[in-house]
This record gives sequence, C-alpha cells and structure tokens, in this order.
Amino acid sequence: MLSSKILLGLGESYKLLYTKNLLKKSIQEVLGILGRASDVDRVYIFKNHMLPDESLGMSQVFEWTKEGISAQLEFEPLQNLSWSLFPELLEKLESNVPINDYVKNSTNQFFYETMHEQGIISYLFVPIFTGEKFWGYIGFDNCTRIEKFKEEQVAALHAFAGNFGSEIMIRKQRKLLKRKRMKFWEFIQSLDNILFKLNAKGEFVFLNQAWENYTGYKIGNCMGKSLLSFIEPQDFSNLESAFTRTKMEGYTSVQKELRMRLANGKYRWFLIRFKADFSNHGDFRGFKGFLMDIHEKVGSKQKIQKLTEFFQLINEIQLGYFESDDMALPLENLLKSLLRITDSKFGFIAEILYDEQGQPYLKTHAISNISWSKETEAFYQDHYYSGMEFRNLDTLFGEVVKTEEVLIANDVGNDKRAKGTPAGHPPLKRFLGIPVKKNNELIGMMGLANKVKPYVEEDVDFLTPIISGYANFIKSTQYFRERIKTEQKNKEIQQLYDLIAQNSKDIIAVHDLDLTFRYVSPSIFDVLGYKPEEVIGKKPSEVFSSTVVPASLPETGKRLVLDHMHKNGQKLVRLEILSEILYDDKGIPTGTIAVSRDVTEREEILQELQESLSREKELSQLKSRFISMISHEFRTPLSTILSSTELLTIFSNKVNDLELKEKLQLHLSRINGQIYRLSGIISDVLVLDKSSHGKKAVQKEKIALCKFFESLVFNNFMDHNGEGLIQLELPLEDKEVVTEPTWLTHIFRNILENSLKYSGVSDLKPVLKLTYGPSSYCVTIRDYGIGIPDEEQKYIFESFFRAKNVANIKGTGLGLNIVKEFLANLGGEISFESTFGKGTAFKVELPYAY
Repeated sequence: MLSSKILLGLGESYKLLYTKNLLKKSIQEVLGILGRASDVDRVYIFKNHMLPDESLGMSQVFEWTKEGISAQLEFEPLQNLSWSLFPELLEKLESNVPINDYVKNSTNQFFYETMHEQGIISYLFVPIFTGEKFWGYIGFDNCTRIEKFKEEQVAALHAFAGNFGSEIMIRKQRKLLKRKRMKFWEFIQSLDNILFKLNAKGEFVFLNQAWENYTGYKIGNCMGKSLLSFIEPQDFSNLESAFTRTKMEGYTSVQKELRMRLANGKYRWFLIRFKADFSNHGDFRGFKGFLMDIHEKVGSKQKIQKLTEFFQLINEIQLGYFESDDMALPLENLLKSLLRITDSKFGFIAEILYDEQGQPYLKTHAISNISWSKETEAFYQDHYYSGMEFRNLDTLFGEVVKTEEVLIANDVGNDKRAKGTPAGHPPLKRFLGIPVKKNNELIGMMGLANKVKPYVEEDVDFLTPIISGYANFIKSTQYFRERIKTEQKNKEIQQLYDLIAQNSKDIIAVHDLDLTFRYVSPSIFDVLGYKPEEVIGKKPSEVFSSTVVPASLPETGKRLVLDHMHKNGQKLVRLEILSEILYDDKGIPTGTIAVSRDVTEREEILQELQESLSREKELSQLKSRFISMISHEFRTPLSTILSSTELLTIFSNKVNDLELKEKLQLHLSRINGQIYRLSGIISDVLVLDKSSHGKKAVQKEKIALCKFFESLVFNNFMDHNGEGLIQLELPLEDKEVVTEPTWLTHIFRNILENSLKYSGVSDLKPVLKLTYGPSSYCVTIRDYGIGIPDEEQKYIFESFFRAKNVANIKGTGLGLNIVKEFLANLGGEISFESTFGKGTAFKVELPYAY
C-alpha cells in the first residue's frame, strides 16, 4: 500500500502538471514535491538528445535537492553524456523498465565512480516516454540512507512518469496545433482565391485578404453587405436563382462564372463555387465558398478544369474546418476528390497503427466500395465507419509501408511486388501508393488504383498539399486519442485514491489551519467509535475532550503519538500521527492532511520491553559488582595461601624423614595446583565479564599470521626435548592481518590446550592448518582424542559446561565461552565437528581486518 505522503505528493504533482501554463516552472515545483514526498535527497531529470557525433546522449535539465545536499545541475560532466557509457541502463530504460538499485551493485565502473563521487547510495531511474519515443528519465537519489524504493512506490512513480511524458507530448502537440492554426490562417489569408462565408440573408460574415487584393474594398466595410450587391447586374439573376436552388437542394455545390464590380468601378471575371451551409440539426445558416480570378485565364479547357478541381479539393478541406467534429464525411469527400482529380476508379486513405508485437498495419479512414458479393457488401457496411484493418503487408500497399517510399505500378499483372487479389476482386491494373509522413515519421498512406492513364511522379507532386493536410489530421487524431487515454489514467488514479481512503484501516483526515476537520475517512468509526459526520466541522479538542491535544499537528515528516479515549469511554487508544501541510498554487498553506494509525498494542509492547531492558541492565550491573567483589575477596586469601605453601615447601626440604618429606611435598603440590586452578577460574570469569560489557581495551596491530602461529607453539607447546607438541600446516606465503593480538592469542591457545588436554592416549599430534580466502582466513585445529558426545555438542559453548567424558580432566568450562565471545568481538565465527572417541576439529574464520 502506498504511503499517504507519496499519494499526496503525486496528487499535488498531477495538479501542478495539468494546471500550470508554464511547464518548466511546474516541473521544478513537481520535483520538489516528489522529493519531499518520497523522502529522498535529490530528484532530477535527464533529457535525451543527439550528440555532435550523431550518437544518442543525455543532459541534466532539472534538479531538486534536500537541504544540505550538494546540487549537481551545474556539474559539467553531467552534460552531454553519451548513452554508450551506460548500455545496461539504456537497455532497460528504452524498454520502459524502471531501475531501482544500490550503487554498490553496479558492474559498470564508470557509472559506479560517477554516482559514488556524488555521494549516492541508492537510486531510482524512471523512464519518460513521449508516445513511443524514449524522451529521458526522472532520477531519485538517496545519499544518506541505505534504502531502495518499494515496488508500489516505483509503480506509482512509473505511472506518473508516463503521464508526465504524455503531458510533454500533449503540450508540444498543442503548440504545434496552435502554430498550424496560425499557419492555416496565414495560408487562408495568403491564398490567391477569395474565400467567403455568407449568412442566411446572403450577407458577408467572412472574407480573406484576397478580397481586398482583387476588389480594392476594405473587408471591414463589406461585412454585413450582400454578395449580390457587388455582382454585375447581368449576372445578378443567374446567381440569385443559383442561391435559391442550392438552399432547396441541400449540400450540392454550385459553380458559376460571373463578373464583379471593383472599387475602381471596373468589372472582373471570377469563378464562384459555393454550397449551402447547414447546422448539425439541419438548420440553414447561409453559404460558403470561394471566388477564383479567371479574368486572365489562358490555356486549354482541360488545364482550367484541372486547376478548378485542385482548388475545389483545397476548398473542401478548408470548408471542413467549419464543419462538426465528425470527420467521416470530410474524409469521405477527401477520398472522392482524390479519385476525381487523379482520374482513379477506387482507393483508400488510412492511418498506420502498430500491434502489440510492434508490427505495422493499416486502418482505413475512408475506402471505396468495391464489394463484389453480398458477404463483402455486408462486411463493408459493418466496418466502414469504424475502419477496416489490413495486416497482410505482402501486397503492393504493404510494400509502401515497409519501404516508406512512393510506389507506382502501371502494370500490376506483371509486377513482382503484387501478390494477387482475392477471388471476385475487381481487376487491379494500375496502383499508386503514397506514404503520408510527419517529421519523417510514417503515420499514414494513400492508395489509388486504375487510373485511365499511367500514374506519374507529377501526380504525387500535385497532391503534396493534400498529403500534408492529411498528415496533420492524423497527428491531431493521435493527439486526442493520447489525451483521452491520459484522462482515463487520471480517472483510474483518482478512483484508486478514493478506494484507499474508503478502505484504509488508518484514519485519513484533512484539517484547516486551525485543525478543524474538513474530511475524515470512515475508518475513524472502527478505531475510535465516532462517525465522520460527528467529527467534521469540529476541532480535535472539541471531539476528544479527554485527550491532550497539541496546538498544531507535528511538523512534516515527524511522528507524534497521542492518547485518545474511545467514544465508549472504556478503551484508551494510542494513535501515531503523521501529517503534511497542504499549499495552494501560490505556495500559501491552506490546511493539513494527517494519517493516524492505532499503535496501542505496539506502544504497550515497547513499554514492556523498556521495563525488561531496565531490569536486565540492573541485574547485569549487580552481577558485575558481585563478580568484582568475589574476585577481590578470593584473590587476597589465595595469595596468602600460595605464599604460605611456598614457605612450607622451602621448610619441607629441611625435613630429614624422607617418607614424611615426600608426603608433605605431595600435599603442598596438590594445594598449589588447586590454588592455580581457582585463580584461573577467577581470571576467566573477569575476562568474560569485561568482554561482555566492552570494558576490555582494544589495541589493533598488524601481525604476520605464519609467524604468529609458529611463535604461539614455540612459546607454549614444546616438550622437554624441545619438540613441538602441535603439527603446523602453514602456507608458503605469509600474510599480514589487522587484529587484537591478545584476544587472538587467547583464542588459539585455549583451543590448542583443549586439543592436547583431550587427546587422551592418541599417538597422533593435534594439527593446526591455516588457509587463505578472498576476504578472510581460516584456521582448522584437529585432534584425535576422546571427542564430544553427540547429545552434549549443542552445549559446548555455554558457560561452565563440561562434557560427561571429561569429568576426570581438569577444566573450568569457561574456555570455549570466552573464545566465542572474543571471536564475536573480532568479527569471526567458530564451528566444529566431533566424533565421540575419534576426535574433534574446530574451524575458526576471521576477516583480514576488523
């Protein structure tokens, strides 16, 4: 489940993104919101671009940093970075896969050094796509905490990046559309033909600049005047009857040649073409059309007809600008005009889409009806308005899609690129395929067939304005589809937020600045017994009368635990409160959102733990004082006894009775042995107590391992003949380690003493073997003695434990416990394997430095 802080941050970010006019300013604010909401140290955006060597690169363009974290936006090495340095990152991000990892896990040395230099511990890279294009990515850095984002947080930020990319594309398209409209308006004003629109009375409501250029009249002075008032009287009645007939017959276009009176009093010949204009409800609104100067017309009738057809098509596209949002009819008219101008028999215009596997296919906007059976007629009628899909690209039109080039086939029957047509299909003799591109991107296609004369390149050149206009139309529809998809995603996110608020066990509340409840989730009833309507409009102090309520909620990011009395008055509920300040568009605080969680059980457990810890510390202190006191009280009499036995030993040498002398010295030896044994126990207990309380001073030194073990055996484990009692198996290479030599000596001397002590009557010497690893070294000490009983092996490291098979062998039961304690202090581990009656092997692993 996403934290409320993240949800709130995303909500504020979406609001900024969609309401601010200046995208750059809103992006900077969004980064700050996301940074604070996700509790990271740095948030930034890298944008992709082409480098001078034509390779793909990226540069940092936006950045937000937490206070105390150094900014990197002006850091020169982060500009114009080549993606070739980070192929593993590019592969994932280009596939729209976020990267959430620790820097230490990177196998790319350059990436590791770059991130490490910036003090980054963990990071999240979320790709940004504008449509199908990898635009860049949003980065989130942790410089102070060893922590990655949770999966649900990554998913939410990934969804936000998707919407962010869509908004970038939408704003670009919006600017493009605005420029296109401006260019379209400029185009209309720059046309050589006079475009006009009349109301129901036949009066001008629109004229383009060509009107002034040709007639000399000011456009403003002509608005509201009748077109007929400018017509030569001999042509007046002819045009008036044409207006009446057009109004009665509906959408039929009318074309006439007529003379117009100019401002200078002269007349000029124009070709007028117009049609009646009706609203969506069928109400007559007037006329729209154009006037073309034919005063100086030259050339053959065919050329004049061709030019007329061309401007007719341009006019129909332009008139479509005034039509309704339903573009089916204008597109159908566009196809008919294309067929008419090119003298083609049938054809289609289509958009290029891509399936889930990324394969292109065609979906028609308009297509000629060439049905040859009832089945094909039914299929045509069912799919005409929704669009027919053509996925088989092993065809002539498929060749256009694959090559993105114009295809002219004037002998289809013998063209190797043609793979035939379905049975019953009208004969395909000639074919012209025209790719429709926008910014070099293939987005559509025009297909025309069976022109009477062969298709030529001039046909394509002639249609260039139409192709460009159709490309703009396709891009516009793609823009609106993407906008609808984005709005649907936003709606789903809102529904998800509402679902979380309604079903969360935590209490989600929105307060005014004076803490008055503006909203509270239904979960307050389950936690405190109050219904939301009992709380909204009141302050906490007015609702929870028995609660100590603070003057304000805790600062953003800080938690506060308060006691609340349940409505029934019998149950104390402890709530942990986390709050966030809400701001308006101008950055002024408007309120607070708070999330409260029932932590009663947790707080009770914490209190019990604290009490237990306090008692444990008290007992530990009592134990230490007791051990210190007992050690002192024992050492003093033991020293006195030892001193007395040494004196008695000296006096015993003067006894002449050999039998008495021998018995006396035997008993003195036994007393001395027990004194030394008891002193050893006291020393071990003191060492163990100091180690467990961290009182023993640590002195790190460098030591050579091989020399250390040779010296340890030489000084402590030699027989009276000068021969070592331990067999050493050391590497040829000696290595230095950083350790505490006193602890290390105690560890291995204790284990070696045990190996000799418990070897029994074995003729085999204990063996010490040293081996090196990548980051640690291992010491194995094996003996061939009495072993440890299986059922007692689990107790071997406990204080004062001694196995049942060593009852007659001297020992304190503290040695291995101290060994394990010292090893833990050195960052090492100890393990063993033992077979009863055959021997034991202890394995010690220690780092080269601790």
